[in-house]
Amino acid sequence: MPITKEFIESTIKSIEDFGKIARPIIGIQYVDITPTIKKENNITLDNGIYIKDVITDLPGWQAGIKMGDVIMSINDKEITNQLPFLYQLYTYVPGQTISLNILREGKQLVLPVLLG
Repeated sequence: MPITKEFIESTIKSIEDFGKIARPIIGIQYVDITPTIKKENNITLDNGIYIKDVITDLPGWQAGIKMGDVIMSINDKEITNQLPFLYQLYTYVPGQTISLNILREGKQLVLPVLLG
């Protein structure tokens, strides 16, 4: 994946605001959607990341992310697997709010997450 203007701008903003590169956290453990994950969890999507765990009291938990959710996009930018997820996440800094498009039990939700 090429380095985008947004990624560079967020890195510069992080250094200006925090004096270092401060990466945002959500507080989730996740894996790529594999054929096994799809079968075991009745997921019809090929893209996204599957939430294995949500850490209590961190931003994802506070926003309502649950184990078994599938994150499909960040601010309407599609997530195909772990690498694009991290790449998109790292274009933001702690304190910003992002919107996660999530699939939960066959229904799509949009959850705002205040990044830590």
